[in-house]
Amino acid sequence: MIMQFYHEPREDIRRYNEPTVSETAAVFESSDGTPPSHRHISVYPKKGDIQRIDYDSMHCDHMTYVLIWPYGEPGWYINMQYNGKRKTAKRCNISMREYVCFRMAIKGTPPCGNFNPVLSTAKLSQQLIVDYYCRIEGDRLKYIRNQQSKL
Repeated sequence: MIMQFYHEPREDIRRYNEPTVSETAAVFESSDGTPPSHRHISVYPKKGDIQRIDYDSMHCDHMTYVLIWPYGEPGWYINMQYNGKRKTAKRCNISMREYVCFRMAIKGTPPCGNFNPVLSTAKLSQQLIVDYYCRIEGDRLKYIRNQQSKL
């Protein structure tokens, strides 16, 4: 399973070098400066053809970050509904930003106490945070672009 970005193929001899710093970042090129909107992960089953899972799918997070979500809990998806008091007549869907804030919060619930696997995996946490940031900013820019007449 891999996460793919669409891009022009170029040879970069440094591609497989060992990282020299402890920071994680996403680098992309586009004509308008927005993150790539056509991201997906590719699953290579033992039998059959390649299956592509869009990054908006509820299955993307636990298939990409297996160490953080080993039990395959569903992630955020479009039209994810609020439960309980937060649901109003005007807003009934959870935004990706709200979902990410919930996932990254330190919640003192038994039996794990204050343990949060999202924040406890070092560089994998950095990669996840950068991935979430790119998704949130991409969705935010897409919303602004599509809703210009209402803004």
